[in-house]
Amino acid sequence: MNTPPFGGIFAVSPSTGFELNSTFALRASYWVSDDADDLPLRYSFSFYAVNGTDTSLVRRDTAF
Repeated sequence: MNTPPFGGIFAVSPSTGFELNSTFALRASYWVSDDADDLPLRYSFSFYAVNGTDTSLVRRDTAF
């Protein structure tokens, strides 16, 4: 059984902002797989809109 990718860093800059107003940079670096057949790795990013105490999944994008 394969293990999940490991050893990586995921960073978002800036850490806060406003929808349709702020540009965010997402970086996934240094991830390693236990099996070369799993490469290239695929990443999926999602974000949540927070309004007071209500948090909702707004959109999901997948990048290869």
